[in-house]
Amino acid sequence: MGSEDNSNNTIGNDSSLDLNVSLDELDLVTAWAAPNPNSLAQYVANTIDKSNSDVIVFYIDASNTFPLYQFEKLVPKDERGAKIYESIRIQIALNLSELNLIVRKILQFVSREKVARSLNKDTEQNGLKVLLILSGIEIMFKNSRMSSPQEPHHMILRDLFLRLRVEANHSNDQFGLTLKTFLIVPLQECQRCQISPGTRMPNNKRQRMTPMNVGNSVGDYIVKFYADTLIS
Repeated sequence: MGSEDNSNNTIGNDSSLDLNVSLDELDLVTAWAAPNPNSLAQYVANTIDKSNSDVIVFYIDASNTFPLYQFEKLVPKDERGAKIYESIRIQIALNLSELNLIVRKILQFVSREKVARSLNKDTEQNGLKVLLILSGIEIMFKNSRMSSPQEPHHMILRDLFLRLRVEANHSNDQFGLTLKTFLIVPLQECQRCQISPGTRMPNNKRQRMTPMNVGNSVGDYIVKFYADTLIS
């Protein structure tokens, strides 16, 4: 599968706030603490624009947080920009049931793509990189808990992230397809995210450095148990 092509011009302006990590460099599940809207828009646009592979970004949201205004300012209104827009799928999930349904459909899409690619003997076919961005999962969790207080919501989260991780582990260069997940976590929902800005730290090291009694929110729970890396 092709590597990132750094010869292309970068969409928008470079900034110290921008995340300069390619999809290939990301862990399977990465938590991003309170990204600047412009940085998030820049990362999505450049990830699609600069890759030698085909890229599809699934942005699943609970409260209309996709940085559309910043995105429209960054992306050119030409054929190049049209390709970027066509590569993004924005979907709304207000609770964990809706999130589960959307994720299940995405994983079915990934599975079908792997089968199709394994049957296709064309060695020239483009690779496919799938980036799943989850924003507002703490809102989905709270909405589910309010409407169905007896449901085992933490178990639902566990099963969801387990399915994502299993599919990502079985999606690799053998099929010309990779799957990575970004978790957007608000700072007020994640006391564990209170580390120096610009830090990219493996989750196991971060947990050893953080007192275990810090943070009881949904964001803390997700970052602690499901994210491989925290970016702040």
